[in-house]
Amino acid sequence: MNKAAQRNHFFNERPPVRRDCSVSVVVPTKDEAGNIFGTVERLPSLGTHTEILFVDGHSTDGTIEQIHKVMAAYPEKDIKLMTQSGKGKANAVFEAFDAAQGDLFMILDSDLTVAPEELTQFYNLYAEGRADFLNGCRLIYPMEKGAMRFLNWIANHLFAAVFSFMVGFRIKDTLCGTKAISRESYRRLKAKHEDLGQMDPFGDFDLILGAAGMGLRVLDVPVHYRARRCGNVKIRRFADGFRLVKMLTSIFYREDSRYERTSGSGYL
Repeated sequence: MNKAAQRNHFFNERPPVRRDCSVSVVVPTKDEAGNIFGTVERLPSLGTHTEILFVDGHSTDGTIEQIHKVMAAYPEKDIKLMTQSGKGKANAVFEAFDAAQGDLFMILDSDLTVAPEELTQFYNLYAEGRADFLNGCRLIYPMEKGAMRFLNWIANHLFAAVFSFMVGFRIKDTLCGTKAISRESYRRLKAKHEDLGQMDPFGDFDLILGAAGMGLRVLDVPVHYRARRCGNVKIRRFADGFRLVKMLTSIFYREDSRYERTSGSGYL
């Protein structure tokens, strides 16, 4: 079956059914004071209600103060703040998912390298019944200069190739922070696997592999990737990269129903 036929087969598996819902946008922060107001001001209204949930990783640069200020400046918006109990993005995201009130969970990185405005297409694709798990893909459109280091670009392509082999369908970008999954699907995933975030420092691998293992329809959504405007990069390229390789190696050599090959993926 050629790629066009595969794509049409995916989208014809189930007739799209409009499913408007409430949305929780989870925004992990760690010393991102300069991006807080931009996040709130640029984030579009999504679905029947939009909850903006900042989850802070013990910032020391005034991030928490900026969140309180933006909450006061926009009282009409449903903005909440929580502090993660542990360390790392995965811990922050999954603790925020546990507290979020929306029907659809989205992740927006607070460095704004993916624009908040891009979340509209994630919501529309989900609401139209086109997919159950939406995975941002930064490797389609041209990137701004300096948005991604060359070694990171290579690593992203290598991880994508390994993932595609493991899950049985093509994933083009495993480490884009922008993702969407329903509350129901996340709760099923967590009930099945209580170790979420323990091996994966970012949570991306856990979510993609979990979605594939549950047979969710996975869709790569192209996004524009921009250079960071303020703040510092938090990723430790070699230390975090080693943890991801270690995680994939351990998965590859053990039996785990979460990582069975499945079908039902597509691309925009």
